[in-house]
Amino acid sequence: MLIAILLSGEHPSIPYSEVNAILKGEEILFNEINRFDQLMIINGGKEIFEILEKRGAYIIEGGRLIVHISNVSDFINQCNKIDWSFLEEKSFGVRVKRIKDYWKEASSIEIERKLGEIIKKHTNAKVNLENPEIWIRGIITNGGIFIYECNFMTNRKKFVERRPRKRAFFHPGALDAKLSRAFVNLCRIKRGERKIGERGQYFNKKKR
Repeated sequence: MLIAILLSGEHPSIPYSEVNAILKGEEILFNEINRFDQLMIINGGKEIFEILEKRGAYIIEGGRLIVHISNVSDFINQCNKIDWSFLEEKSFGVRVKRIKDYWKEASSIEIERKLGEIIKKHTNAKVNLENPEIWIRGIITNGGIFIYECNFMTNRKKFVERRPRKRAFFHPGALDAKLSRAFVNLCRIKRGERKIGERGQYFNKKKR
């Protein structure tokens, strides 16, 4: 199964390396297919969803890739060819995100609307933009638009809540919680394992 992974744009290389390190550390079979601006495509099983959701620091969300469309002019035609039957009898929502200025000739809001109309035309699924059973995401980046079923989302708020400045005692040299998590992941530590750093400190992941 092809999986699209939306990455943070906070660093040019750490997010991609983090995905590889987490999955290799957990000894999960996968193949990296391609890298785009803030988007990574891999081939693997659905067990990847839970692992990345729980461990990712610079990973935002991801899921089963439905279609990759390279050109704006092919958008409607390609979307009409998709088998949307997996949405039958379910509620869905559509959200499209543009990375930087890619496909700037097209309106992301208009793409969102057209995609929703196409899904409605081919299924009896109901639109629910508050709490749908299935989110359909569209990411516009340097490779075109990637449409995927959102199967996991990381908890971004926990890193905000754990910022050094929010602690009772703050030290200017304290590492950001998100970066600390990424460093642990880059060490390819399995959940339940410990790694001793150069200064004798432990890097620890909670057991399953």
